[in-house]
Amino acid sequence: MQARRTERGWILGPLFLGWLIVFASAWIIPPKYTSETVVLVEQQKDELDDQKPMRGLDEYWAMVVRWLAVAIEYAVEMGDIQQVLDA
Repeated sequence: MQARRTERGWILGPLFLGWLIVFASAWIIPPKYTSETVVLVEQQKDELDDQKPMRGLDEYWAMVVRWLAVAIEYAVEMGDIQQVLDA
């Protein structure tokens, strides 16, 4: 019976002592790693700020003509698609 207690002591003693040393050192040794983060924040840019203001009626009409050209091209393409769908 005495031999079993001694064997248990040889196993549990160092295990408990090692656990105690690790736990105590975690409280005593100061942490050396500190995490830091830098967040860069920029003011939101408005798309209209990048565009130059219209300078006259000619530029306005040029913009309208470009818009109409795109709209007509889109309508023609949709017409072609509609013919394919109807067939």
